[in-house]
Formats: sequence, C-alpha cells, structure tokens
Amino acid sequence: MAEIRVVKREMREKYSAIRNEMDKAKRDEFDKKIFDRLTASITYRHSNEILLYASMGSEIDTWNIFDAAIKAGKKAAFPLCFEDNTMKYYYVNSRDDLEEGAFGI
Repeated sequence: MAEIRVVKREMREKYSAIRNEMDKAKRDEFDKKIFDRLTASITYRHSNEILLYASMGSEIDTWNIFDAAIKAGKKAAFPLCFEDNTMKYYYVNSRDDLEEGAFGI
C-alpha cells in the first residue's frame, strides 16, 4: 500500500509542476475545454448531483462548474478532509458554505 502512496505523491508533484509552469491563458483555455466537455456530456446533463473539489492555485477551475451546476438546479457536494485521512462529502449551495478542513484544504 505504501508504494501506491509514493506513486500518487510523485504524480501530484509532476503534474502540479507542469500546471504551475503553464501560461495562465493556456490554463484558462484548458479549463474552458474541460468545462464545455463536462457540461455537454450526457452524464452531466442527466445528473441531479455532482461531486467537486474546491480548486486552488493552478488546479483545474471547478468554480465555473459549481456555478453552472447550481444555476441548473443540481446539488453540488464537496469533500471535507479530516486529519485521520478520511473525508466526507457535504452539499454546498454557495461558496460561503465552505470551510477549511484538515491540511489547509
């Protein structure tokens, strides 16, 4: 099990570095493509609920997805991480509903 944690950490570091080095305009372009592809998908269109994470820094922008989901009448849930490495999802109606969990996330 420890090996998978090492692999996951290395992958996070690798792709975080790639995103951080990317020009903001290029990141915005990718964010738009991801948003368009997701919201056009049959799975998204027929869903009543969506699970998201609160994007930070150079991560894929999930806020535009959240805003669109709420506007479309979908329920949106975000994880709250705990120090014992567990998480629980909570429905969120507004960005103001979010609070910081373990690890400053």
